[in-house]
Amino acid sequence: MLAVDRRLSLRIIAEELKISLHSLRNITHEHLQKHRKKFSGIAQIQQRVTTVLGAIPKEAFADNFQQLYNRYQKCIVANGDYFECQ
Repeated sequence: MLAVDRRLSLRIIAEELKISLHSLRNITHEHLQKHRKKFSGIAQIQQRVTTVLGAIPKEAFADNFQQLYNRYQKCIVANGDYFECQ
């Protein structure tokens, strides 16, 4: 789950897996070596973001923007109404 969506909170993951929050923290921090990133300032954040985004192949970046554009087009055609993903 964590590899698929890193935005998930530990609480949500613990509930989904039906384990305690303490156990999940232990697993993610000790065994998976997943820790929060701490930055000393904006310049360090900008450097890290630039590095991470620079590692994404241009084709993948372009493909993701095309997918986003396609989803927006579907939403516009549906006048903002709900529609199933295809």
